[in-house]
Amino acid sequence: DKSLDRSQRQNRASELRQWSLADAELAARLAVDQPRVGWQYGLALYEVGQTEEAFEQFLSASKLTFPLIEIQDASFLLVDDLRGREEVREILSKLVDQTSSQQGKLLTLLASVRMNQNAFDDALEAAEAAIALPDPLPHAFAVRGMVHLLRSELAEARADFQRVVSKEPDHEWAVYGLARCDEAKRQLSEALDGYRRAQWIAKTNDHRAACFLGQARMSGLLAKFDEASEAIAKARELEPSCDVMTVVRPLVANYSALRKSAPRAESTIAMKEFLTTLSDLPRVTKIEFPPQRTLDLEYRAPVFNGDFELDSMRYWSDVKGASWLCEDGNESVATTTQADSHQRDCSLSIRGHQSGRARTGQAFPVPLGRHCRVTVWARARELAENALVVSTGNGESVIELPSGSYGWTKFEGSFYPGDGKGFSTQRLEIHSKGVGKVWLDDLKVFVEAKAENELSQGAVR
Repeated sequence: DKSLDRSQRQNRASELRQWSLADAELAARLAVDQPRVGWQYGLALYEVGQTEEAFEQFLSASKLTFPLIEIQDASFLLVDDLRGREEVREILSKLVDQTSSQQGKLLTLLASVRMNQNAFDDALEAAEAAIALPDPLPHAFAVRGMVHLLRSELAEARADFQRVVSKEPDHEWAVYGLARCDEAKRQLSEALDGYRRAQWIAKTNDHRAACFLGQARMSGLLAKFDEASEAIAKARELEPSCDVMTVVRPLVANYSALRKSAPRAESTIAMKEFLTTLSDLPRVTKIEFPPQRTLDLEYRAPVFNGDFELDSMRYWSDVKGASWLCEDGNESVATTTQADSHQRDCSLSIRGHQSGRARTGQAFPVPLGRHCRVTVWARARELAENALVVSTGNGESVIELPSGSYGWTKFEGSFYPGDGKGFSTQRLEIHSKGVGKVWLDDLKVFVEAKAENELSQGAVR
């Protein structure tokens, strides 16, 4: 702004940085089980010159957001702050190129961030550079151990993980990694104990779920089927989209061997019965993304937990990471409830407030050039006018619930993501900005079929 002199611009910039830091601190407090917020919090700290605190946030975020297990439909969840970690990588890469007394720490941080970006060659290079310096940090060995583990280099991985736990006995990656090494060597009891220990150390639901799935695999192979079932149930409760196939695959291989060697043995029959129960587990997202050949037809977009049957607001959050973000003095409350629902067991209950506004939302992919239809069931009690709105991420209103009191009613709206080809990321948000109480259920988004002229043009091509 040329109307301001240099000192005024510097003061304004300082104020904006402080506001950014305050927002990041609030998001970090609200996002109890969303460690990805740590990337932005660390960047805000770095901007105001709190370098050491920023490095701590970067290290914590890189440890806690590294996936120990596969998450089904992860490409559609769109919840990871990929841009944040890329900004962190750029900062660390520049600092590493400079002579610094903290070279070992910077290289270790960079290695951990590159692990998060699936750049395993770069992660290994940075970790080994850190290890080559005097007094390397234990986490550098943990990063190198993880790369070895992913490459099935078990002896090297075990040596690195053991080096880590000798310095930090409760290092989550190392304890989990040692259990994986024991599992690979068919040391089942040792692996089971390792996964149990890792579970108690784990700090996020994703990591705890990984540990429970490890316990389930070992318990299943040890024919402790009740324990295996309990571990799977706990894993799915913590992370509904965890990949249960990581349990099924080794047990199927074991069953195939048993069926050849002892087809009528009780252990073989018991294993078959257990595998049958696993095959009946429902796919938690309840959304089958259509194959490419049917994308021209109407299909349901991958909005997760729109029926709130997970009895939580999982997959719903504000862009800052809070599951329900209140602003400008708003004191509304949003929770899932089993007391009332349109269908099945749960719904989202929102108690509004007269001041400010609150919101949650979810991002998902939709094709450009196609209209999208949104449906939701709602009931209200003494709801104020314009108190509950479903809108797109850019503020376009899609559904505005009427004021008053009414029973379960279906509402419908639509939005257009824009012209073009390919897919775009669309955000759908629920806004509360007035008094009254409302219940929402069965929120769905449908991508409408291509127009007939588009289909005929596609056929000609």
